[in-house]
Amino acid sequence: MFTQKLIFVVISMCAAGVVCGASYGVPAAWNAPPPSADRDRLLKQVRSSLRRTEDAVRVIQIQAYARYYGESYDAVAKKAVWHRRPVDIARLVATYDGLPRGKFRANVPYDHTLWVGGPTPIAADRYLVAYNGRFGTYLETYAGEPKNEQPFDHGKVTTGMPRIRRSVDAFSGWNMSVYGLTADLVAKYRVRFSAYIKPNQKWAWVRAKKEERHGRQYVQVTRVGDPWGKEVFLLDPRHGYSIARETSYGWLAKRTPTGGIFLVPGTQVSGYFVATNFTEPAPGVFYPGRLVIKTFDRRVKRFRRKAIIEVLKVTANNLNFSESRYVIRFPRGSIVTDEATGKRVQIGGTPKQQLREIERDVRKARKALDGAASTPPKR
Repeated sequence: MFTQKLIFVVISMCAAGVVCGASYGVPAAWNAPPPSADRDRLLKQVRSSLRRTEDAVRVIQIQAYARYYGESYDAVAKKAVWHRRPVDIARLVATYDGLPRGKFRANVPYDHTLWVGGPTPIAADRYLVAYNGRFGTYLETYAGEPKNEQPFDHGKVTTGMPRIRRSVDAFSGWNMSVYGLTADLVAKYRVRFSAYIKPNQKWAWVRAKKEERHGRQYVQVTRVGDPWGKEVFLLDPRHGYSIARETSYGWLAKRTPTGGIFLVPGTQVSGYFVATNFTEPAPGVFYPGRLVIKTFDRRVKRFRRKAIIEVLKVTANNLNFSESRYVIRFPRGSIVTDEATGKRVQIGGTPKQQLREIERDVRKARKALDGAASTPPKR
């Protein structure tokens, strides 16, 4: 899932009328290996075990510390430069309901970004974010320069999933786990991992085989097709077939003799992650204790970004949370922007009044959106 920008290129090419494998037929390079009863039996066994692992989670809370290495803007050189020390550090406590795109809440007490040569060495953020399955709430309590800290409360209500969820899922390692790893940029692919690797898909093929590494047995699952090109997953049977490693190859544009362009799975690694130190916080629930992620930049022949995520603590299932946990309660005096109405208001009511007003505005916005979607476009 490391080629997030690339999916927008794919969509743009298809929209522009460029020949795209997903729209005009599967290129020859996609042809799957010949079927094998043993491989099909192995994949069926893996998917069955994965479903048990996925279903074991009812609620899970993750405390993590993330460090990102890569390029950061240098205010003196006026360009992005590579750094050996972290360019971004974050710590958070995230709670999920166990579904890839389900309810969640995260408290990020700090998210510091390096700014070389700027007025201060670090820009900082501190926020709470939640999604209850209907609408999202976001409360930013501080953003700016640490040495000139002036806390404030700035809230936001979204009519759908908060966009900052991607950062939260990356900080916690959720989108690299067997529970949260899914092609979430395309709505139709918002599925569990066991469904993502099912065989006989319309625009993808999946094969599995056993593999031994460092004296341990794994299962290698290869998926080729929409939306991410070629992905190779190394699954650990000792931990419910959790993902020990994923390597992404992305897409490669090929030109036909007639001048058209079609996409084939590339051979150049675009990124990978390695998960280790698995723990079992509840029976049948497995979560990595450490993740190392790298993305590759083909232009300069080096890794563009590296992240190390240390999972400090994981608690699963024995948590008694009410539905209200997935809604941020805005403090009195907060300035809140409501995406449903476009209004900015200062909160002065009680939490119950706030929730009723938020739900009313979201219902109005969704009704208007549904009406617009059902109206045929003018020709």
